[in-house]
Amino acid sequence: MGMTSALKLRSIVDLAENIFAIELLAGAEALEHRRPLKSGQGVERAFKLVRQIAPALTGDRALSGDIARVAEQIRSGKFDAL
Repeated sequence: MGMTSALKLRSIVDLAENIFAIELLAGAEALEHRRPLKSGQGVERAFKLVRQIAPALTGDRALSGDIARVAEQIRSGKFDAL
C-alpha cells in the first residue's frame, strides 16, 4: 500500500503545482489591469518573476505552455524565497 500511496501523492503534488501556476498567472493578469497602482513588495516580486516566465496576455492564445513553465519554476523553488 505504501507504493500506491506514494504514486498517488506524486500525482496530487503535480496537480497542486499546476493549480498554483494557474493562480499565479491569473493574479498577474489581474495586476496588469490595476496598473499604475502597486501591490506589496512580495506580490510585486512574484509578479516580476511570473512576467519573466510568461508574457502578459494581449490576445487569445493557448496558456498550456505558460502554465507548464510556471509550474516548473514552482517545482524548482524559484517562488520559495519571495
